Amino acid sequence: MATQPTTSYQRQIKRYGVILFCLCAFFFGLIPYGGVRSSDSEVVFRVGESLALRGVFYVEHDLEDWHSFGVATGKSNRLYAIFGPLESILLAPIIKVGDLVNETGWYKPLSPILPLSHFTEGGFFDYLEGRHTQTPRPHALRTFTSFFNVFMTSFCVFVFWQILLLLTKSIPASFLVSIIYAFGTHAWPYAGTFFSEPLATLLVLLSFFYLLKAGEPEASGEGNRTNRPVFLSGIWMGLAITAHITAALYAPFFALYFFWRDIENRPSLLGRLERGAVFAVGVFILLFLLGWYNYFRFGSFFETGRTASAISGEIFGYGTFVYPFRGLYGLIFGAGKGVLFFMPALVLGAFLSKSFLRENRQLFWTVTLAVAFRVLFIASRSDWHGGFCTGPRYLVMAIPFLLIPIAFWLKSHESTRFARAFGFMTVFGLLFSIEQFYFCLAEAFSFLQIWKFNEQLAGFSVFENDIIYLDWKYSPLLSPSSMKISPFLLRWTQLPMGELMALGSVVLLILFFIFYLILLKMPRSASN
Repeated sequence: MATQPTTSYQRQIKRYGVILFCLCAFFFGLIPYGGVRSSDSEVVFRVGESLALRGVFYVEHDLEDWHSFGVATGKSNRLYAIFGPLESILLAPIIKVGDLVNETGWYKPLSPILPLSHFTEGGFFDYLEGRHTQTPRPHALRTFTSFFNVFMTSFCVFVFWQILLLLTKSIPASFLVSIIYAFGTHAWPYAGTFFSEPLATLLVLLSFFYLLKAGEPEASGEGNRTNRPVFLSGIWMGLAITAHITAALYAPFFALYFFWRDIENRPSLLGRLERGAVFAVGVFILLFLLGWYNYFRFGSFFETGRTASAISGEIFGYGTFVYPFRGLYGLIFGAGKGVLFFMPALVLGAFLSKSFLRENRQLFWTVTLAVAFRVLFIASRSDWHGGFCTGPRYLVMAIPFLLIPIAFWLKSHESTRFARAFGFMTVFGLLFSIEQFYFCLAEAFSFLQIWKFNEQLAGFSVFENDIIYLDWKYSPLLSPSSMKISPFLLRWTQLPMGELMALGSVVLLILFFIFYLILLKMPRSASN
């Protein structure tokens, strides 16, 4: 099909982008827990609550059932969180509004069916015993703010769609791979949580987007204008680090790409060093602010709180460096975390990487080395598993990069085998999405918490190490009958797990059939 005019191409991008965002916001909006399940997330929420209601970063109380977890004693004997501050800062205005709405008492008639957060007001034990809470207001506040990651993840999909368009110039390939990212990976189940991964992933993707924009013709010019997208890429990367410290693992590879890519266009060593330095300055600005935040709390630019106490790491398992072999096995093949079982879409992307390598060798190696380094780093930590959560949480930030090869593979088949290639990938996307819908329904956190509670009552200590993420006995994949339904909106349907899975699978089948019909009507190539 002929290349589309610029105005037509932009209109289609806008239309399909709006469709993607709205579709994601709707389906992601069905699956939030309606509360805070994770201890990490509860600490992050409490910091946001302190900012909203008292204007301070310290928390007044640690977790009632897990004292001192996730916090450290700083200046003036105050308790400060050990986690990045950005999500708490963004949650603060939402929490403020939620607290004002709670003044109306809207939640009181709904107390018997109000979603319970596990680390406030004895929520876990009420959940375990099937009781409704006697102190509903704190739970109602968390329910009100529980849609935060719905929008963060919807924006992730939208930015990823823009990235794929920049890379492939193919509307159908970009659209289908964006759909697979949205529904066929852990992006979907994590949209229902309070974890920081969706926000950090969004910011890393924005950094990557401007990394690519820096090489576009309209971004080239003279003086400061040339380096504007480079600087913005650094700023977004710095923000990602303030959301989740492991985002920093991408920074050196992004800086290297600015230096490496410009070898042909900027033959002078000084010119190429300038691009990398501008990116580094953007990152440094946010790192300096993060360091100042640490100094304000603990008296050191480099103290996040994790090492403020000599024994906290041992007590709470914050993580130490270990040999990576066990972690690598767990992240790839583990019964509770292995990518092979929990996100097979990423495995498919790895097998289809040849087209990506052929189209953009420098970017391929930058992305490959960045992801490989992240996997190796995470595997070298004793907490490689990410704790009680769905699948490999610390690899959520790597998901979009591992899907890029699929887009290039689809693009390479547009002109010759469109129906077959896109039909093949649509079927795989459907199968991947049905699996992820199961992870949306089946609440792995409560499943593992209940296992831990029962094992401790029986005198076992298996939950004190990572064996539970390697032993199939504890795998969420093989225990659907033991799972409680997670999304509070879907729980109100009163349908059992099996019926919800069947209904959801039918809806996804219809949805992906419509996607395929839309793909057939899209232009086979596009250029801006």
